[in-house]
Amino acid sequence: MLTLELKDLKTVEKQNWLQHAIAPRPIAFASTISKEGNVNLSPFSFFNMFSTDPPIIIFSPSRRVRDNTTKHTLQNVLEIPEVVINICDYNMVQQLSLTSCDYPKEVDEFIKAGFTKQTALHIKPPMVKEAKVKLEPVPMYAFRDSAVTMYQHNLIIEGQRKLRKGLIAGIKKDVVIIEKLSRDSKPNRVAIYGWQKPDGKPIQPLYIGHVNWYVDYSHGIRLVYRTIFVNKKPMDYIDVLKDKNLRRLLCDEEYCDCYRYDTADSVNVSAK
Repeated sequence: MLTLELKDLKTVEKQNWLQHAIAPRPIAFASTISKEGNVNLSPFSFFNMFSTDPPIIIFSPSRRVRDNTTKHTLQNVLEIPEVVINICDYNMVQQLSLTSCDYPKEVDEFIKAGFTKQTALHIKPPMVKEAKVKLEPVPMYAFRDSAVTMYQHNLIIEGQRKLRKGLIAGIKKDVVIIEKLSRDSKPNRVAIYGWQKPDGKPIQPLYIGHVNWYVDYSHGIRLVYRTIFVNKKPMDYIDVLKDKNLRRLLCDEEYCDCYRYDTADSVNVSAK
């Protein structure tokens, strides 16, 4: 039996082994559009359905292995995050293969391959009229305030972390816990802070002006374990915050007595 360790293989070798081992694969015939209005049509075999409730399909416009450059599909999606997934049949194979060639970005593969544009119902990129099935997936962020989206994003982030330790700060504002929440004259507040610039200064200073049900497109939630280790001893983080000496490990405020957001009822924070 042949045994391979992927960590010992080059990128092109990983791709060759994996794409031949996991086969056959369906084709995502993806149509996208740039901010200038240039349409791109390209096939991707890194594609499949991952869930029905919620319905999730994923395709990967991965970088070119030969030179690590990005494909026009990915460039377009980063500009306008919309894509039509056209499902192809045997009668379209020859035309589809023409769209896999490397054309300049301004070239329209619909024209090159002889396909017909059909206006999509909900998004900007056109559909392939000849395709018997066309999917107009909604980007995950459209349901950004749902538990499912938060969980999916958490899985993505943890995968990117690759077991590395430490907190992550990115292009978002953190929802934080501060003692002002339990002392502010206005009840049911949420505290947000962050979105650091390269010099470390936050775009969003500490702010508690929003009610706790307010959802912002750039809010980020960090899930925190109740159990932390202090000198290799497991402790509840609330017990740490209650300890006059240990609390400085987690908090630089005067009281450090705001422990959590209460999701059970309308009370904003809890010191229980």
